[in-house]
Amino acid sequence: MQKRYKVVCNIEFGDMFVQLLIWAGLFLITFGLASLFFPYYLIKLVLNNTELREVEGVSP
Repeated sequence: MQKRYKVVCNIEFGDMFVQLLIWAGLFLITFGLASLFFPYYLIKLVLNNTELREVEGVSP
């Protein structure tokens, strides 16, 4: 019997909204220099809040 997994991201809307406000402020303060680091931070945020869950009761 094969195990099946589901990828689940646990980021809530409020958490993402606050982070976007912070980064918008950083863009303004640093005259756009923060935009170089934003993609890396966003990927890190998503990966740190993602988990694999085993799906139960699924037959091939």
